[in-house]
Amino acid sequence: MRARSMMISTAMIVAASSAALAQPNAGASAKKPQAKAARIPQKAKLADRVKPQLKTDEPSAPALGRLPQAPQPAHEVTDLAKTLAGTYACTGSFANQGGGLRKSSARMKVSTDLDGAWISFDINERVSDAAPFPVKLHMERTYCNDARAWTNVTRDNSGAIVMTTAEHGGDDTSTWTGTTHKDGVTVQIRAQEERDDRAGAIRLMGEISTDGKAFAKQYDLSCTKQ
Repeated sequence: MRARSMMISTAMIVAASSAALAQPNAGASAKKPQAKAARIPQKAKLADRVKPQLKTDEPSAPALGRLPQAPQPAHEVTDLAKTLAGTYACTGSFANQGGGLRKSSARMKVSTDLDGAWISFDINERVSDAAPFPVKLHMERTYCNDARAWTNVTRDNSGAIVMTTAEHGGDDTSTWTGTTHKDGVTVQIRAQEERDDRAGAIRLMGEISTDGKAFAKQYDLSCTKQ
């Protein structure tokens, strides 16, 4: 009987111990949940039919059957060129390098240049005892629609270049003004022209001034169409 009681007590102790092990430790802290990795959104994919547009410097090709239009000279230029075109005999005077004027003669040819956009004047002085190294002038002028004015560029065989402008360069009488350099200083240019289109006559005069008051003549030519 005593032995049976001891067996029951032992069994009860074992059961109590098992129950105690099965219960969570009240003093222990609860287990923290593991942090989940942040979700990174994926880059949106372009649809198969969408392609990035790349900018290029190449101009687009003209549409089929539509060719680009050729530039058209101002009608002021073409009208005057028809009137003046031809060869002229000129008499008058040119300035000497040391000062003063010499009597001379020259030939002048008026034509068009650069697809008719410019009117060219080629003046060649004849060789003489007074002019062993004759003057050669090349003038080109055009009308600018944007500026509403005429522009004239003159070059000669000494390397000089002069640019002048005129508001009424196509009229029978016109005055051209501008500046250039001579002997290291800036000088003012004044050129005058008189025309008689029926007679085929043109008078060309050019002057320079260092002060804008006193002008010295550089050439004075009366030309007649041949």
